[in-house]
Amino acid sequence: MVTPLNTPDNIFTLSDSFLCDVNLDFPGFLRFKSSCMNFSDIGILGGHPSTTHPIAGPWDSPHVVKRNIFPKVLNDIRLHYIDYFDYFMNQKNSLGLNSCFKDLEDPIELFKIWMSEAEKKEINDPNALSLATTSNNIPNVRMVLLKGLSQQGFTFYTNLNSPKSNDIKENPKAAMCFHWKSLQRQVRISGNINQVSDKEADSYFNSRPYESRIGAWASDQSKAMNKRENFLEKIEEFKNKYKDEKKLPRPKHWSGWCLNPSSIEFWLGDQYRIHERLKYNKLSNVWKKEILYP
Repeated sequence: MVTPLNTPDNIFTLSDSFLCDVNLDFPGFLRFKSSCMNFSDIGILGGHPSTTHPIAGPWDSPHVVKRNIFPKVLNDIRLHYIDYFDYFMNQKNSLGLNSCFKDLEDPIELFKIWMSEAEKKEINDPNALSLATTSNNIPNVRMVLLKGLSQQGFTFYTNLNSPKSNDIKENPKAAMCFHWKSLQRQVRISGNINQVSDKEADSYFNSRPYESRIGAWASDQSKAMNKRENFLEKIEEFKNKYKDEKKLPRPKHWSGWCLNPSSIEFWLGDQYRIHERLKYNKLSNVWKKEILYP
């Protein structure tokens, strides 16, 4: 029997012989598998045993219920599950928000939990995020992949001569947004952004596939090219130059940026746009929480 803790006493699960292996998935938080009690249990079926055979099936035995009792049985089960759903959908944290917001003082820890759940639900790239920067007071946004997470912040890697890097050099403040549609969740992050150390950049670069590392050498990121064939030729040139995969150094123009957050907002979608929002603001190196209107 695998069920969440503190389940109400009147909850029943179904039998292996009927609807076993039930997968319950709630938009906010809950996902679990339930099984099962004996379908012939009179406590859930109601009525008295009869030798009148109803619909043939694996529950068929001398101790079965009358045919006209069966619809009531299914209705009782349905009502039990409605109570079950209502119980968990109404679980709240200390601020009155959905329990998926937890009661944590550190938003980085909450983000780790949400990311872990997104990794189980999102089909492609749960670590994808939109990165917003500015140049000459003009905003720019693009998708990048989160490649590092620590108490220092959120890290991604790129060409240091790319437009995003040039924006950051001009204005070292940025914002990120993660959106996990399958969970109806979003996380917004803003703060100062700094280049990671050479040691950290080297470590990540060396973990990448050989072809990706060659691409970092061959690509003049975001610059115009005459023909794609020219790029493919450069790739072959660097492959010939660095034939030993273990001796392929990181280009000096390639590294990582780490956004050190000053605010992190967690968002949970709800029907009729009655969304739930929890925002953490860092004040004097201490995180303070507040809830926001949708």
